[in-house]
Amino acid sequence: MAGIHVFLLGAPRIERDGAPLRLDRQKAVALLAYLALSGQPHRRETLATLLWPENPAPDAYAYLRRALWALNQALGPHALEASRDTIALAPAADLWVDALVFRALLAACRAHAHPSFDRCTECRARLQDAAALYRGDLLAGFGVRDSAEFDEWQV
Repeated sequence: MAGIHVFLLGAPRIERDGAPLRLDRQKAVALLAYLALSGQPHRRETLATLLWPENPAPDAYAYLRRALWALNQALGPHALEASRDTIALAPAADLWVDALVFRALLAACRAHAHPSFDRCTECRARLQDAAALYRGDLLAGFGVRDSAEFDEWQV
């Protein structure tokens, strides 16, 4: 299992080349999950408000910079695309995310035109693969302090 794997189904876990990566900041994990699952750039202001809503803007931006630093340290310098205004995961980072693979497997089954999944060997295999990925609900047991909006998104 080469590369960086992000497990978001069940308790979050990040691995590089099969070895666990440790992120000391819960909100860095939350930021990674949010960026990975949204699949699009987000304004720094939006991310700072999402994860540090109780803090004044300058403090929230400082905390966001620290979370970005932690992600860069863990994932490598080319995993994020950060501009003055926006932040996104870099497509070239090629992160494998279990929740995205799970979603794609289910979508492939839904798009496959047939009356019954149980008679389709392709869909049965996809559903078995999806079931193997499912370790629990999204970010099970994970939460971030003082961020009701992130909690709502997570649900």
